Amino acid sequence: MTTNKQILESYDYKLVTRAEFETACDVPKGLRERAAALSGEFVIYDPLDDDEGYLLIGNDAEALAAECVADKELGV
Repeated sequence: MTTNKQILESYDYKLVTRAEFETACDVPKGLRERAAALSGEFVIYDPLDDDEGYLLIGNDAEALAAECVADKELGV
């Protein structure tokens, strides 16, 4: 069975910890600044987008993944 995280990754989204997000080399310029105003342990972002790109932050990785898959209608 395919997980929501696998679905996200198949569309090039990344689901990472906040620490991984802060050190990742593929975060679009300006996205970290937007993320700084939000709290949460996990981050979903699109490394192929820009500073206005998709950004979702929260404390439950699976719930975030499910929300992104539903919002973006991925894998439908």
